[in-house]
Amino acid sequence: MKGNVKFQVGDVASLTTLNQKFDLIYTERMLINLPDWPAQKGAIIGLTKLLKPNGKYVMCENSQDGLDAINDMRVKAGLEKVIPPWHNRYIKDTEVNTLNIPGIKLEEIHHYSSTYYFLSRVVNAWLARQEGKEPSYEASVNQLALLLPPFGEIGQGRIWIWQKFQ
Repeated sequence: MKGNVKFQVGDVASLTTLNQKFDLIYTERMLINLPDWPAQKGAIIGLTKLLKPNGKYVMCENSQDGLDAINDMRVKAGLEKVIPPWHNRYIKDTEVNTLNIPGIKLEEIHHYSSTYYFLSRVVNAWLARQEGKEPSYEASVNQLALLLPPFGEIGQGRIWIWQKFQ
């Protein structure tokens, strides 16, 4: 791929400076830093307008629904809820799923973090509490979580893949 990859940087709130079309656009935990759904929706629409035909937009963001599911499990286990940072507005699955962009299809949703978040944020946190400790990222259960495939839809991490069709 030497010589075939080009990167551009721009302001997602004003994409007018980007005047080319792209085969692939990737964002990671960027939209959650926008203040509300209208700004997030505008960014998604703006980014998908920059795709070439058959191009893909890979959106790796945190889901409020996934966090709510983790928090439901934590409460059942007697743990406190996890609160997102003040500056993040996690994406709501229902908002994304009902977004209709002409010429763009939401092709896939990957719940890649489900196993890890369940085991690290619920099981590891509960076990640590039983031992009177703070949860550790290096805990054995977290290492196991990294080895296992995702199950369910309870992790806050999501990857939404959008494709432009002709």
